[in-house]
Amino acid sequence: MDNASTYHVKPNGVGFAPDCQRVALPGFELWMNYIENVHVVPQCIDPSRFCAALALSLQVFRHAAGQLHRNDGEWEILLTDSPVPVEVERIDANAIRVGDDTEAVDWVIQPNLKRFYAHRDASSSSSTHTAPLLYAKLTLSRSDTAIGVSWHHTLGDASVLLHFMQSLSHHYSNPGKTLGPTVPTFTKRAFPRPTKSLIHEYTPLIPHLAQTCPEAELGAVYGAMSHGTSRVAFRITLDRLERLRSRVVAALASHHHSEGEQLKPSRHDCLIAFIVGVLNRHLHVPITTVTNVASYRSVPGVVHHSAVAGNAICIIPTTLDPSTASGTLADNAHRLRASLTTARTPAFVEAYMSVASNLMHTAVNSGRAWWFAAPPGRASVNSNAALAWHSVHFGCPGRARFYTSGTNDRYIRVFRSNPDPPSAPQTPAADRVLCPSSTPTEPAEALEGAAPPRPDDRDPGSQGCVTAFGFARLETTRRLSRAGTHRRAVLTAAADVTVDGPGPRSAGTTTTDSLDVVFAVASGVRAAVSGAIAAELAAPDFPDSLPGL
Repeated sequence: MDNASTYHVKPNGVGFAPDCQRVALPGFELWMNYIENVHVVPQCIDPSRFCAALALSLQVFRHAAGQLHRNDGEWEILLTDSPVPVEVERIDANAIRVGDDTEAVDWVIQPNLKRFYAHRDASSSSSTHTAPLLYAKLTLSRSDTAIGVSWHHTLGDASVLLHFMQSLSHHYSNPGKTLGPTVPTFTKRAFPRPTKSLIHEYTPLIPHLAQTCPEAELGAVYGAMSHGTSRVAFRITLDRLERLRSRVVAALASHHHSEGEQLKPSRHDCLIAFIVGVLNRHLHVPITTVTNVASYRSVPGVVHHSAVAGNAICIIPTTLDPSTASGTLADNAHRLRASLTTARTPAFVEAYMSVASNLMHTAVNSGRAWWFAAPPGRASVNSNAALAWHSVHFGCPGRARFYTSGTNDRYIRVFRSNPDPPSAPQTPAADRVLCPSSTPTEPAEALEGAAPPRPDDRDPGSQGCVTAFGFARLETTRRLSRAGTHRRAVLTAAADVTVDGPGPRSAGTTTTDSLDVVFAVASGVRAAVSGAIAAELAAPDFPDSLPGL
């Protein structure tokens, strides 16, 4: 086989509703961009076997082999059984290296993954209905494979993509065996057209959809928004987060917080409240509003079935304590949980999605794109902490790695950490100075399904979407291996921050006990923010030492 080749894969028969010819796309489904991820497994994937597995998955997720179609202002996916392109590239390398060789941590969120994605011809974009809705690329080294996937957002949110990838992984790993998980459904809920009064009431809750720009200008808009920002990344264990949550719940109870017993913040709420607290001690304008991407799949009566292949997401704002700008950590965690709980009621979802669907439908039919702005005083959260991306292992459980890209100003992204590589050092590393870099990043992509629309061209340089985050940095690594546990703290100056608390670890196993957290801030405060996070997480009396508790 040549170093590069392309397969074209069609569904292996019809797996659902053989007479069905189209899948309706209400306005809330019109996320006109691709979600792009990379899975790396420590084996050389057989391209022919991969394509056979893909054909079986497309039999069930048949809409992924369809094409977008607009009919008199209404949108749908025609079930055309069109071929899905699978590019195969063999590289002259012993292993796939995703991140910078100077990085001490195998971060889930990487600056630029374009080389792992299939080429998409800009002249046949999805908006012209001629482009595939799914692309795949296999990059094979001598010992492992990177599987790059470009999934059009109209096919479904991140949870749907995860189910599709689990199906693909299963069929590759278990040829001839039926897949156990629930088969997706394609009956979409059509929310009623909103009244003028409902639009007036709910539009302020959906500013990311109310502000639009011409599609051609979207790259420049994100580029301007990212200008002058730098990345902050840190790692925290679930054990440490649980200790923080327990302390927050106790603080709420001790202050006789109303609803404190009935409405306890989650670990994730406490993590976001912790980050907001750090930011508010260093930003010129403190954060008073946080938006969260939330799923409504489990809200009774709102969707026909929780396994619907679509976008069941809304973006919920939380107003923090206006009297103190930042409030206390415990109070902010409680406010986050209260707003998410309120948002997951049938009445709220019905009204919210009615307005959101109308705004999205109007924008797309007008050739305009919405964008996720970062005005002063606002932070956005889009988390995949609940999604088990590492379960997509293609026969290598516990050793698969997952990557995606994109950072934006005060746009907080959370993922389960990648496993430690088998070659991870088991002895303390010497202090070292890493060389400066200027690796570009890409505009923020949606997680938990809600990706901001973005240009099809993945080259951040050509779109002007560049976030410089490289600095000369002093890194200190401490590892203590003791009775199957370890603790590692990476303390940096103007650099990424990693803190791993105690927890069961072994080289080569999935890191289900920790989370990667990444966001961007103004370059002038980056060193202070990253240093504060490192110091507070490394404190022996964490979380009791945190301000706000």
